[in-house]
Amino acid sequence: MGWWDDIEALRKANTAVNVAAVVIIPLILVGFNTLKQRISERIAVLNSQAQLARESALRADLEVARQRQAKAESSLAQLQLRTAPRHLQQPEKLTSLLRTVLRHPVRILASSLDPEASAFAAELGSAIQRAGWEVDRPTNVMLTNPPSGVALLVRDGERHPEAAAHLQDALRQCGVEAKGGVDPKAENDITLMVGPRP
Repeated sequence: MGWWDDIEALRKANTAVNVAAVVIIPLILVGFNTLKQRISERIAVLNSQAQLARESALRADLEVARQRQAKAESSLAQLQLRTAPRHLQQPEKLTSLLRTVLRHPVRILASSLDPEASAFAAELGSAIQRAGWEVDRPTNVMLTNPPSGVALLVRDGERHPEAAAHLQDALRQCGVEAKGGVDPKAENDITLMVGPRP
């Protein structure tokens, strides 16, 4: 006869199971609670690390966006500067400088098809004229392939008027670079040609 059929053996086994249940089940519950607590703590750590990683990535993205914005704003400012209409920054200074030198007639040309160049030519002509120089500024001018920027042309490269050098120097002192050149077909001894923005 086996222990399964022995009532005394089954009673002892029942007592052992009850004692084990009283001792082992609380230990198992403590173990599960400890494991559950450790898992919760680990989840909290991982969540915190993930949040820090997200914040770090956002800060990096924000810094990249700020750099791109600064670069875009700089490019825009440069573009606006390059495309803004030219103006004579110191017209009074140009007038004053030209009053002190020998005066000479000047022809100022700008293409009628280029409003920006025409307006700049008008500003230059006004300042030069206020200095007492004779200014010829035709208004309906069609220039084919005018040079960019400002050019100061003389009819005779060998015997050009001294006033041409004074005008070029005065313009330079006022921030206007006028490239020198010779045009034997020019109607005047000195021609100031205003082309499109460089």
